[in-house]
Amino acid sequence: MPSHSTTSFPTTRFLSLLPSLGPAIRAVQLKTLPPDYLDLARIQGKERYRLLAEIGWHVLLETPANDYGQLMSPHRHVLELALSLTENSDDPV
Repeated sequence: MPSHSTTSFPTTRFLSLLPSLGPAIRAVQLKTLPPDYLDLARIQGKERYRLLAEIGWHVLLETPANDYGQLMSPHRHVLELALSLTENSDDPV
C-alpha cells in the first residue's frame, strides 16, 4: 500500500512549495476539511467525483513519476488559468 499523508495549508503556501516537490504528487484543494475516512486511493470513477463534489472540491492535481500529469477542476476559469500559466512558462510542457 502506498504511503500518503494529509496536510492542510493555504493555496499560496502550496504554490510556493510546488517547484521543490518531487514526482508522484496528488493534491486536492477543497472548501472544507474532508472526513477522516476519505481515501481517494480507494475511490475511483464516478464515485470519486461525486464525493469530491459533496465536500466542495476546487482542484485535483495528480503528477505520477513520469512525463505527464492531470489537472482537473469543475471550474473552467481554473483550467484556463493553468493553461495560461503553462503557455507563459519557460519550461516545455
